[in-house]
Amino acid sequence: MMYAAVLHGINDIRYGQVALPDLGNDDVLIRVKAAAVCGSDVPRVKTKGTYHFPTIPCHEFSGDIAKVGKNVASVKPHERVAVFPLIPCGNCTLCKEHKPNLCDNYNYLGSRCDGAFAEYVKCPAANVLKIPDTVSYKQASLIEPMAVALRGTRQAGVTSSTKVVVFGMGTLGLGAVQWAKLFGSPLVVGVDRNSHKLAIAKKIGADYVIDSGEDDSREESYEKKIRDLFGKDGPDVVLECSGANAFQNVAIKLVKKSGTISLLGNPQGETSFSEKTFQEILRKELTIRGVWNSLIHLENNEWDFVIKNIAAGNIDPARIITHTFSLPDAKKVFDDLHERNVEGYCKGIFLVNQE
Repeated sequence: MMYAAVLHGINDIRYGQVALPDLGNDDVLIRVKAAAVCGSDVPRVKTKGTYHFPTIPCHEFSGDIAKVGKNVASVKPHERVAVFPLIPCGNCTLCKEHKPNLCDNYNYLGSRCDGAFAEYVKCPAANVLKIPDTVSYKQASLIEPMAVALRGTRQAGVTSSTKVVVFGMGTLGLGAVQWAKLFGSPLVVGVDRNSHKLAIAKKIGADYVIDSGEDDSREESYEKKIRDLFGKDGPDVVLECSGANAFQNVAIKLVKKSGTISLLGNPQGETSFSEKTFQEILRKELTIRGVWNSLIHLENNEWDFVIKNIAAGNIDPARIITHTFSLPDAKKVFDDLHERNVEGYCKGIFLVNQE
């Protein structure tokens, strides 16, 4: 038996004992050490639910190997690991084209099958990546969002000559700020309405931060500040990490002609554009890139790139962690996060199996 925070239905998460997962021949059992709360976990627990009940949420986590299936030779017990949460089918056209993040028949830890708000979690050995001793469990629990931020930054073509605006200073946005600066961008501006998140953005490398205000009445103000920083041409790239429709519209207005917008944030509601805004997409010949998950394919292992840069000290995702939680408190944690009742919150993680 083990303890876990189990989602039994929408807004019904309970901490208690459940059976240990049954291990297949190609699976590993991981002793969870750090399990991060993704922004998508809060609505998943409180309002949207998972694909079936009961489910153990959480797809951002790290730990060590507790047990391996009889066919597994790639890892062994006690090794420290992070886990790629998307489990592709391996048989569809996109999997065969080495695009498993776009798999038609994927499984997913924490939403379609059990995740890591638990003492132990099962996953395929193929999804496990070893982490060196120089990478902490806290850092490793954020490899997943850092890899998504990396993919979005790369998809947008950020280089040492690219000037960048990042909308939304949540986990993805703060990751994108770090990547843009690591890739040499001469100007990275972070935009958000939360002062504590803007303060973190400044500490981790943003050249300027701009408060977008509490309501739409200040829209012109923050737009003007962005225009003043980038001049009449505008930024080369916008990384939209909030999912907010207002930011999506402003991104189209502000980005330079022939510029690129990379969309990383899950939409927060219905998305719409005015005729004038849509005309700008056409007349400015904009490139708009969607970003979905990340890759651990041998020819393009974004997770390996993240791990190497954390180990080298080039980036540090742990700097955005503002809160740590205990798994028995899961219900209160999600209630408080849903009600925005956690002061100064940016990123929280559950610490599990702490000796």
